[in-house]
Amino acid sequence: MKILVIGHGRFAEGIKSVANIIVGDLSEVTFMNTYVDDIDFHVELDNYFSKNNNVLVLTDLFGGSVNQAIIQYITKVNINIITGINIPLILEILLSNTIGNDLDFRQIIFSAKEQIVFVNDMLENLNNEEGELI
Repeated sequence: MKILVIGHGRFAEGIKSVANIIVGDLSEVTFMNTYVDDIDFHVELDNYFSKNNNVLVLTDLFGGSVNQAIIQYITKVNINIITGINIPLILEILLSNTIGNDLDFRQIIFSAKEQIVFVNDMLENLNNEEGELI
């Protein structure tokens, strides 16, 4: 399965930087920045989808212009779209994909959401359970 990571500005480039450190081989992943130069990303998308099918598309912001542009392809090519991505989500997808597992997108999304933590509350709860203060 091919993966396309696309987002506003240099979002995709930042995701690539982190993923490259942890995962290494990103040959099956395309990272596409938008609104950073004079290149129309709609043209880039047309070119990409004319050559690729069965793609998992990961976008930054639900309802944003990038996500809206991707949704237009859902009836033209075989794609799955996940939006609102974070680092834990992309890493779980990439690490699962590299070992050949079938991806359960709903479980991956659930796990990624669990990684969003307000650390202050977590530490306070731990302190209350242990009866200590940090």
